[in-house]
Formats: sequence, C-alpha cells, structure tokens
Amino acid sequence: ARSEWAVIEARDEFKIHGSELGALRSELREERAKAERSGRAAADASDTSKAQAELLDELTSELRTEQATAVRLARALAEASDASTAHDELLAALRAELREE
Repeated sequence: ARSEWAVIEARDEFKIHGSELGALRSELREERAKAERSGRAAADASDTSKAQAELLDELTSELRTEQATAVRLARALAEASDASTAHDELLAALRAELREE
C-alpha cells in the first residue's frame, strides 16, 4: 500500500513538474517571440536611421551646391552693379562735358 501511495505521489509530482515545465516552455516561447519582434523593430529602426542619414547627406550636398551658386550669383550681381554704376558715372561725365561745350 505504501509503495502504491509512493507511486501515486511520484506521479502527481511528475504531473506538477510537467505542468510547470509546460508553463516555462510557454513563457520561453513568448520571450523569444518578443525578442524577435524587438530585434526586427531595432533592425527596421536602424534601416530607417541609415536611410535618414543618407537623405541628410544628400540634402546637405545639394544645399552646399545651392549656396555656392548663390555666392556666384551675388558676385555677378555685384560686378554688374559696379559696371552699371561706372556706366552711369561715365554718362553723367559725358553729359557734363557736352553741356560745357
């Protein structure tokens, strides 16, 4: 009778441990799934970050090109303004000479 009781207790203990093991396996699967989702999210964020960095580099390069163009245009405008001023001064001097004659 005692050995039967011991077998019943051992079987119950085995069932309890089996249930606990099953619960632990389920938790492990859930944690693995979470880790995989986190890993994918991190990879996606990394890809997005890389794409944003590349876009920023491209935009920075375009901005530098636009700035260089703006500087050249400003210089050309200044030269044209100087030439126009010199032309106006020359015309004024010629008019003055014509009036004197």
